[in-house]
Amino acid sequence: MKFFALLLIVLSTQLFANETYFTSFHPLQDSTCKKYPQPKGVLVKLFQDTIDFEFEEIGFIEIHCDASLDKEEVIQQLQYVAWKNCSDAIIDVAEGNAVRNRKTKYYGASNEHQVYSALAVRIKNPKQGLIPNNYDFLNVAKNKYRAKGENSASAAFFAGVGATIGAIVFILAGINLDEQDVD
Repeated sequence: MKFFALLLIVLSTQLFANETYFTSFHPLQDSTCKKYPQPKGVLVKLFQDTIDFEFEEIGFIEIHCDASLDKEEVIQQLQYVAWKNCSDAIIDVAEGNAVRNRKTKYYGASNEHQVYSALAVRIKNPKQGLIPNNYDFLNVAKNKYRAKGENSASAAFFAGVGATIGAIVFILAGINLDEQDVD
């Protein structure tokens, strides 16, 4: 019985736990959405790519996430944040590792996590076809990440609820087992 209670704790925490990530946007100017319309897509240029267009810097995006997240999905999240801030491109997309010296509530048992960063820009006089007319990043960002990352406090809350329910069941199962041993 204790085995099943322990199994319930593990399953309940996994049921409510989400892949952890934190997204931040640091604007480099006042609201650009008043100045520019929402773009029809977001061009991605990696750190090593050549930038062959003029641009206006809009903001800096950074994502800290669990190393298990798919790189393409994290890049789509970068695109989503840029799009929300009326940027039509992200440039200098870089990926790295960060290591913490202590265990924290946010990072849990793992001290190592991935860090992605990009500069959100608005392209000046874009050539025809330069900016992809593609909203694929919206589906991934809204469906997967909004539920999991943008409100990471609620994800942590539900993980705690699952663990608490499992712990209560475990304690009750232990009490019942002790009572049965006395008879």
